[in-house]
Amino acid sequence: MPTFFLNYAFSGLGSNMGSFQPRIKINGTDFIYTYEQNSYWGEKNKKVDTVCVKNFRESSIDSIVEIIKDLKDTTIHKFNACIMSGGIHFMTITNGIDTTKFNLRNTFDYTAIKIANILNQYTPTDKKLWANEEMIKDAEDCWANMMKRIDKDKKKKKLAINKKNTT
Repeated sequence: MPTFFLNYAFSGLGSNMGSFQPRIKINGTDFIYTYEQNSYWGEKNKKVDTVCVKNFRESSIDSIVEIIKDLKDTTIHKFNACIMSGGIHFMTITNGIDTTKFNLRNTFDYTAIKIANILNQYTPTDKKLWANEEMIKDAEDCWANMMKRIDKDKKKKKLAINKKNTT
């Protein structure tokens, strides 16, 4: 089996900048969960708090590989433009020569949720990754509302132009 590698990190933005946040590294079957300062102003704090070190089952690797099998060498970028603080979820998965990346700012992705659910099987109850469909729905609502405002502005401008042309 090719070498499996997964890196997950949450980096705080705005008021979360510089806070210690989760990082999970999986190299082969070694699962290491830490809290680190994944974002910072100025100098980074080198301190790392180890949450747990475990064996990551081959069956979990197989499940993740199956989830991403159609995403060969893909980077998925998603963001919720209505939230400026919060943070960014970064996840990189490499299995052999293929690499799949997720950069998710104040939202999540349905495929990434499936992977986070597998990772959460290895995390302590009070240190679960916060990935849920509500984050996706919030981002979708944000975009829908922005599109409504754009359409409304276009209609106003068109009306103003038509009114000007008829006078």
